[in-house]
Amino acid sequence: MNKRDETILIVDDEKGVRKLLMADLSPIYDACFEAAGAEEALEILKNNPVSIALKDINMPGKSGIELLSEVIGGYPDVAVIMISAVANSDPAIACMRQGAYDYVIKPFNSHEVVMRIEHALEKIKLKIDNRAYQLHLEQKVEEQTGQLRSPEVNFRNSLENSPIGIRIVNSEGKTIYANRAFLDIFGYSNATELDSVPYDNLYTPETYAAHQERVRKDRLGETVPS
Repeated sequence: MNKRDETILIVDDEKGVRKLLMADLSPIYDACFEAAGAEEALEILKNNPVSIALKDINMPGKSGIELLSEVIGGYPDVAVIMISAVANSDPAIACMRQGAYDYVIKPFNSHEVVMRIEHALEKIKLKIDNRAYQLHLEQKVEEQTGQLRSPEVNFRNSLENSPIGIRIVNSEGKTIYANRAFLDIFGYSNATELDSVPYDNLYTPETYAAHQERVRKDRLGETVPS
């Protein structure tokens, strides 16, 4: 039988439990590690890509519950399954509320453990796939936003760097935009200063009359040349 690609970490202070789980899981999964306590488990996690961590709740020194918090914080892609020797499942359920994926109660059989491991692997794979999809979606949105902004940025740069004086006004004559060349031609520092000047002073009598005619036609809905 071909082994699964996943790596399993078994953390239990009872050597017999570790050996039993190692014997059951080693033929199924690519690699299985065992640790007698939290510090040893953290060292294995630091140096190996672990998929599933089976951890006893009650261990001397740092408990399985304390180790759970560190694994969730430092290794979010590791699915944790708690092991409890207590018939009362409340501690294991409390661990699940903190982020554990499942729990098994001692004594257990190998079929039950494998079933729970497979279920946890499905959930962690879905979580990783969803995160990858979300990242891909965000990248696509960012790319499309950049593509939409690019023509606008290029257009604005073309206006600003043009040697020809360009001024854009609304129908009331208020300046919407004036490029640097236009301001330099008339000797103003900014568009606000430009708007303080009587509008007709910026035209010759002939061009001002032509402008007024364009405004009149525009208000009537007629086609007006730019």
